Parts: sequence; structure tokens; C-alpha cells
Amino acid sequence: MTTTAPSTSNLQSIQLLRGVAALSVVYVHTLATPNFGLFGVDIFFVISGFVMALVTAKNTNPKSFLLHRLIRIVPLYWILTTCLVVVIVVAPNLLSSTTLNFSNYLKSLFFIPYFKESHLIQPFLFVGWTLNYEMLFYLCITLGLVISSRHYLTIAISALVLIYLSLGISSDSPLLKGFFGSSKIFEFVLGILAYKIYSGGYLKKIPYQFAIMISALCLAIMIYSEVQQLKIDSFITFGIPSFFLLLSTISLEPLMHGVFVKTIASFVGDTSYAIYLSHAFVVEFLRKVVMKHFDFLQNHVGVMVLAALAASIFVGYLLHRFLDQPIQSYLKCLLLQRISSPR
Repeated sequence: MTTTAPSTSNLQSIQLLRGVAALSVVYVHTLATPNFGLFGVDIFFVISGFVMALVTAKNTNPKSFLLHRLIRIVPLYWILTTCLVVVIVVAPNLLSSTTLNFSNYLKSLFFIPYFKESHLIQPFLFVGWTLNYEMLFYLCITLGLVISSRHYLTIAISALVLIYLSLGISSDSPLLKGFFGSSKIFEFVLGILAYKIYSGGYLKKIPYQFAIMISALCLAIMIYSEVQQLKIDSFITFGIPSFFLLLSTISLEPLMHGVFVKTIASFVGDTSYAIYLSHAFVVEFLRKVVMKHFDFLQNHVGVMVLAALAASIFVGYLLHRFLDQPIQSYLKCLLLQRISSPR
């Protein structure tokens, strides 16, 4: 089954929104005041639902789909998780809630949730908790593709609902309830719904001025909710606004075809994953090493925030350009060609 649906790299709006999501997460971990940006994860989840629906509209081969996702997610994550092990051995004082444990290291590599020393459900590389949900979503999509090349999205959504009800809501296990009982898994469903709206051509009818206003309003709602620490489920305060933010941003796609915008969008979109995974190393290095030797920087929080954002982008670019991208290219040639080649 194939369609003429565009790739995500051709949607500059998606690329820009990925950058917004990644930099939001970097900002929140600088601990600057006012502190916000966790909603970047929710934006990522909604984008992921949209993108998975888009790419499977072009290719419903389950093995190809899963291999593409593993090649995209696993190599850099495994490398940086292993780098963290090195940090634990060489400079354990730089870490506050991660100790060397081989069993937990393996669980982290294979996306198995567990309670960390901080009593949070996080892997070695703490930002990797989101990847555990991503892999769950990918497995549900793969299951759907195996069962039906036509109704795979319905099957995937049904699987998510079943997992949520059986392993999350109905479970007596704090681990299962804590992980599978999160409403964040339904943000992927919002992304799928956004794709259906997009593919139906409904976004073309939205005036640009209205789309810009909605985008700004959604960001304002998420920032306000986080700063005020509203005791409302994040699906409502972050997930639903992320859904409308995605739709309004995509509707602005016709405005994003200038060379400058394309260059910026391509850069931030392509490097967003590397920025997201590596920024914790950058931020902690600046906070616990640089600021320790330059005390005056403690009174210049703005400078440190800008330094953290700039350094995270720079490190993310280097990792993407010289490590992640070459590895992905090699693995695609090695593994995906075997699937497509005749036997």
C-alpha cells in the first residue's frame, strides 16, 4: 500500500515544532525561573503519533517499519546510555540518582521500565523514559500492521487502550500502574487524529492569522499550567494543547518554504533527537563543573541558560552529523536492503 503522502522532512512545520519541543526540555532542565518546558515531551508524543500515521500510509510492511524505528532510536540512545556508565565509574559525584547496576543498565537498553534510586520510573539516562513509551507505541503499530494492512491504526489504538486498562488501571503493581497507567500514552492517539485531519485537507481552510493565534495560545496555556503547577492531568494541560498546536503549526506550512526557513527547520528538526538525548550531559556539566569554577556565573542565570541552549544545540549537531547520521545510514544499507531485495 503506497500513497503520495509527504515525508516528515518535507513538512517544515513539523521540523520546527520538533526543535521547539527539544529546546523546551533543555530549558526546563536548566532550572531557570520561571521554570517550564516539560510540555516539550507531550509535543514530541503528539508529533510521534502524527508521524507514525504518515509514514505507515506510505509503507505498511511491519518488519520495515519496526527496523526503521529501531535504527532511528536505538544506536544513539545505547551509546549515550553507555557513556553515562563511564561517567558513573569515573565521576560518580556528578550524578545524584544513578548508581552502577548492571541489571538496570540492561533494562535501560531494552526499554524495560523499572524504579530508579530516585523512586521514579526512569532508565539510566533519565530522559530515556519517553523512549520507553515510544517503543510501546511502535510495538502496537507493528502489531496492527501484522494483523491488518488496512485497519492497523485502529488495532494499535485498541491495543493501547487495552494495555492502559489491564496493565495500568486494573493492576496492583506500582510499577505497572505507574508506567502503563499514564494518560500520556493517549497523546500518540491525538497525533494519529491530527494526521487524519491533515490528510483530509481540512487544515487548508484555516486562516494564517487564526493559526498563529492558536499556536501562541496553546504555548501560553502550557507555560501557564506548568509555572502555576496546576493539579490537572497533563493530558489536559499539555496533551490537548499540543494537539491543537500541531494542527495550527501544520496549517502554516505554506508560509514555510523560503530557503532560510527551510534551512533552519531542517537543522533543528534533524538534530532535535540528538539534542534531547544529550542535553542532560551538557546542562549538568555547566551546572556542576563550569559554575563551580566560575562563581560569578551564579548571579547571571540568563547567561547560563543561553549557554546551555547554545551548547546543547552545538553538541546535538555534532552527535547527529558525525555519529548518529553515519550509523543510521550504515544500518539502513545493511538491514533494510535485505528486506527489499528479492530472494
